[in-house]
Amino acid sequence: MDSVRIPATIDEVDSAWLETAVREHCAVAAPRIDSFAVEKVGVGVGFMGYLYRVTIDYGGAAHDGPRQVIVKLPVEHDVTRQVARSYRFYEKEVQFYNTLGSETPLNPPVAYAAIHDVESDDFVLVVEDLGHLRTTDQLAGCSPDDAALAVAALARHHAAFWNDPRFDSPDLAWLPLYCDPPTPEGVVQTFADCWPRFLEVFGDEIGPEIRRVGEWVPTQARALLTPLAGHPLTLTHGDFRMDNLFFHDDGAVSAIDWQICAKGPGGYDFAYFVSQSLTIDDRRAQWDRLAAIYLDTLAAAGAVYPPDQFWLDVKRTLLFCLVYPVQVASLDLSDPHSLELLLEIGARAMSAILECDTLALIEA
Repeated sequence: MDSVRIPATIDEVDSAWLETAVREHCAVAAPRIDSFAVEKVGVGVGFMGYLYRVTIDYGGAAHDGPRQVIVKLPVEHDVTRQVARSYRFYEKEVQFYNTLGSETPLNPPVAYAAIHDVESDDFVLVVEDLGHLRTTDQLAGCSPDDAALAVAALARHHAAFWNDPRFDSPDLAWLPLYCDPPTPEGVVQTFADCWPRFLEVFGDEIGPEIRRVGEWVPTQARALLTPLAGHPLTLTHGDFRMDNLFFHDDGAVSAIDWQICAKGPGGYDFAYFVSQSLTIDDRRAQWDRLAAIYLDTLAAAGAVYPPDQFWLDVKRTLLFCLVYPVQVASLDLSDPHSLELLLEIGARAMSAILECDTLALIEA
């Protein structure tokens, strides 16, 4: 598919293009697509890409081609596109599917096509539709049972890439550390550009401690992120939250949206998930239990994560996680669900910062 054009919009996807996308994954003769229908999905859930469910009609011919696929394309919002290019989000997701996607226990969807153009930063993904699996709205919050499944699956994923020697190879040069450019510089720019808007959106909900964190993080971004480059390293998802997770009947979990993946500590994904995907009350009640599930599952797989290091990585991550709602505050929030999600993840992030002994890192 690398030689096939990248459609600028979903309107440029036609039957011939779809046939090419699914052909190499079919065991029988390449199916001919008679027609297809398109439905936009994920509205108000994903900020960095447009998602479309494409239902395919093969006209009754014998085939093993997919009946439905998801097509992912870049957003048309200029500020969001600039953010995506700066952090190489689109490039990384395509590289993930083309290199590591088949190795993770987190069962990402099968990728029929994954193409990225470095110059334009245009991309397209055509992946398996996981819509038949169970999902949970992040706004509603993750139940304790689902949180346990997600954290255990996350630990198995981290164990599969624990201190992977390939992290230093040229083949994974696209996979950054959290302290690699442009992330520290991007944090500085994010707060310069977006902090006033964040203060405006949240108003009186932001107390003096969070204001102090918001002033500290951009001045100490590299110092905050550099320790996250130490061992143990694994493949972090980077956006491990409920809106990106699908639950199978047998307890397995599938994760989508790998555009923020990086080399980092497992505590990063754990802290991000528990602080963003559980309600504040559930996070308070489940925090220690979920940490024990995560560490025990790692240990059972032979991955050693000293608890002191784990908790330090978690606290650093919670401080850094303020970047996400601050950045999202500047994106396209015209959909009511997007704004509601921002308000909720912002409240959860600020609560975790205040309640999990992270302020001591600022004072150290």
